[in-house]
Amino acid sequence: MIVPMKKLTALIFYKDYQEFLTNLRDLGVVHINTKKNIHLDNESLLSKMNLVKSYASTIKYIVKFKKENAETLNITDGKELYENITKFKSTLERLDNKLAAISKERNSILPWGEYSSDLIEKLSSAGARIDFFTCISSKFKEEWMKDYNAIEIDNVAGLVYFITISFDGEQPDVDAELFDKPKSSLRELAEQEELIKKERECVIRFFTSASKSLDLLEEAKNEVLQDLEFDTICESSDTVVDDKLLLLEAWFPCDTEKDVKWWISQKDVYFEVENPTVEDNVPIKLKNNNFAKLFEFIGELYSLPKYGEIDLTPFFAPFFVLFFGICLGDAGYGLLFVVGASLYKLKADKKIKPLLSFLQIIGLSTVVMGMMVGTFFGVNLIDSDISWLADVKKYMIDTDKLFTVSLVIGVIQVVFGMFIKVANAVKQFGWSAALSTIGWLVLILGGGVVYLMKEMGMEYEIAQYVVLSIAGILIFLLNNIKRNVFVNIGSGLWDTYNMVTGLLGDLLSYIRLFALGVSSSVLGLVFNDIAFSLSGDTPVVSQLILVLILVLGHGINIFMSGLGSLVHPMRLTFVEFYKNAGFSGGGKKYSPFKTINN
Repeated sequence: MIVPMKKLTALIFYKDYQEFLTNLRDLGVVHINTKKNIHLDNESLLSKMNLVKSYASTIKYIVKFKKENAETLNITDGKELYENITKFKSTLERLDNKLAAISKERNSILPWGEYSSDLIEKLSSAGARIDFFTCISSKFKEEWMKDYNAIEIDNVAGLVYFITISFDGEQPDVDAELFDKPKSSLRELAEQEELIKKERECVIRFFTSASKSLDLLEEAKNEVLQDLEFDTICESSDTVVDDKLLLLEAWFPCDTEKDVKWWISQKDVYFEVENPTVEDNVPIKLKNNNFAKLFEFIGELYSLPKYGEIDLTPFFAPFFVLFFGICLGDAGYGLLFVVGASLYKLKADKKIKPLLSFLQIIGLSTVVMGMMVGTFFGVNLIDSDISWLADVKKYMIDTDKLFTVSLVIGVIQVVFGMFIKVANAVKQFGWSAALSTIGWLVLILGGGVVYLMKEMGMEYEIAQYVVLSIAGILIFLLNNIKRNVFVNIGSGLWDTYNMVTGLLGDLLSYIRLFALGVSSSVLGLVFNDIAFSLSGDTPVVSQLILVLILVLGHGINIFMSGLGSLVHPMRLTFVEFYKNAGFSGGGKKYSPFKTINN
């Protein structure tokens, strides 16, 4: 559900404004309106925003070096630690560039072998000119060895590496590419590389130690973030009465009204507290039970509801759990989700535990649905000869039934969404806004009842005319009681076209549940067949190959099918269910102005 909000409007003397905001932040429940894109027009705010991003990227970078046995740094200030990390990141980049350059130089001079650069310098001083050349094998001429004292050093991949020695000081006239004399020998490069690696290890040790002080970086980042938020609010405030007063508009939950009023009454400011109007862009704070709360992040991926409409999280959560179980559709895979999440939950950070609880729930759904469709790690239990499953198989669902079940679930969710659309319309605009949707519900549900009466041999003609009459009046005549009846008829015809085509497309979308469930099962079965057919008959080796193929194959299937089992239920939720539930969305998240804690 959406927590009811109150609107706060206050006028504060400009000299008291910063002190007022500081105290208001300690209260920690008031969401203050700020101007959009204000950071782009203010260099100070933009600089702090970039600094927050830099802190965040630094924290993400340092986490990669985290080790349990790392030494602790003698640094107690987050800003100092951040500056040191930034400096050492540049150092590490420089060292890596040097290593890359040495590797490139080594590869280029490797064909020349080990030599002494000092000896070459001495020969040059004595009047001997030594030139390094390369050419393709077909162009190398034997007479160069006589005319220019050419000596072949190496021949690699059809390329000849050779030197010439002359005493007249002139470069030999050979059809070959002159190679710059190596500045260092292989031994010297190895020594340089060793020194650079030792320096690099020191930098890595610093990063490893810094990873134990992530809380300092978080504190420093939060300080900048708080300053940014404070300055943003200051810059967003409108001035009135010759710039002497500042106007503050904010929101707070209704259950904190008593505390907020008492707190602000102690300040020397004028304020008003009122209920929000339809035009107000009220921040959204959700409050759901422990189960639905786990699925709030999914709804936020699309959009928060608009203030005044119904929060759909508790309504789509059970469907999402069911959809995931059908799509993944393997009891073995679901068991891995449940066991893995449960074990990790024992030692996981408190922030991650809700996500692990989410994985446990969808994993349990997969176990249940996997048993219903008869699939366990790709093994088709329905066609198996397991004796103790004989009495259970009659309750399992084969692929034909799964197709029908998927469509039935689609009908249930779409109709359920239409009921929510009625409730949403009544809540926001009154019963008159919901009459058209009620008409469609009468037609769909009443039509179903008439069909059942006909199948059961009951008299259905009167019921049929009643359903059509009520639905027709609501859809074509009362879809908007404030408009002309002829306009309503035209609107009803257009609505009928959209509804018929839309409902058909929506219901067909639920076939993806069947398709994904079958594809997951088939892929698991295929990997099982591949593993047993390719493992061979060699003792030990066969078992190792079998296990390797099974682990790799089912790992790929779990990843691909698991990803699809998340994405497609989201698609059914955000497109089919949200549309039929009349979801408008566009709400902004409630973010109280308060001190940020790690």
